[in-house]
Amino acid sequence: MNFVRRQVQLTKDQHEALKRESSRTGVSVSGLVREAVDELLSRRRGYDRKEIERIRSFVGAFRDPRADVSERTSEYLHGKARRG
Repeated sequence: MNFVRRQVQLTKDQHEALKRESSRTGVSVSGLVREAVDELLSRRRGYDRKEIERIRSFVGAFRDPRADVSERTSEYLHGKARRG
């Protein structure tokens, strides 16, 4: 990983909470800050890490007897294809 040094100002409460979380998890304060930034950016882009993991768990979980579903997805979704 390529890091950039950046100075941030935290409240005393934030700093103490980060130190406690660091001690509890074994993740450095810097690591926790990076995780928090990643979470914030993901949410602002409309993604939630846990939600994405739940969705990915369904991939391939269901079978459809129609072999052409991936090729005719729009037709099936919009009701234009005949179901057989």
